[in-house]
Amino acid sequence: MDIGFGFAAGTTTSDARALSALAARHRISSVWSRDAPGDDGLALLASTFEGAPSVHEFGVGVIAIDRNDVKTIVGRLERTPPGLRDKLILGIGAGNPGEHPVQRMEAAVLSLRTAVPSLKLAVAALRPRMCHLAGRLADAVIFNWITPDTARLSRNLVEEGAREAGRPTPLICAYIRCATDPSSLALAQKEAATYASYPAYQSYIRMQGVEPELLIEQSSPDTTLRTALARYDALDLAIARAPAGASSAMMAQIIESLRAV
Repeated sequence: MDIGFGFAAGTTTSDARALSALAARHRISSVWSRDAPGDDGLALLASTFEGAPSVHEFGVGVIAIDRNDVKTIVGRLERTPPGLRDKLILGIGAGNPGEHPVQRMEAAVLSLRTAVPSLKLAVAALRPRMCHLAGRLADAVIFNWITPDTARLSRNLVEEGAREAGRPTPLICAYIRCATDPSSLALAQKEAATYASYPAYQSYIRMQGVEPELLIEQSSPDTTLRTALARYDALDLAIARAPAGASSAMMAQIIESLRAV
């Protein structure tokens, strides 16, 4: 399993460059930005890319298709450096589920495939039908707020979709909120509570039979985050996500705890 690192919301370009360089030194395979109103994940990666050439792969995730149609996403991609696009995994999600989220996601994936054939596409998936869709069409799938057991079940659904389509299994990824001290843990717990208040995530977390704060991984004097993430054995890529509001120092501590030994 590879390890990635996800920036906290609002990370500045200068911090992202320094953190990306640190991640590359510690053999972290990819760095990931979030995308939300006022937090342009593609722009952050574009600014970071030129200052962090040793990073193997960059990911953005996820861009919500209810706020960004395909034309908008393609336009945003065209404003990024070509070298970044060669290393990019672009994650898309349904956003506000609304009506027919799986059909809307399928249409978006197919349209993006036509517009940018070389693009590596990841689909954010919680429920079985979206996992199946990711297996049929995507290059990667991104889980979120997930237990190791649920990751195994969800991987099976992705593999089933891939088998039915006669194609290789996509890269299986997940965002996992991480903390290294009481301050970053408090931020992660706050973020978990926020997500648990959203109806879609509320039911998903309840279905897994855990409290939201149990979906956070912590380091300890005896256990690094890299060791803690090893229990997510169904993943090909575990993305250690810094909690919302984390400072650059907190993010650096998380990266240090992901150091390969």
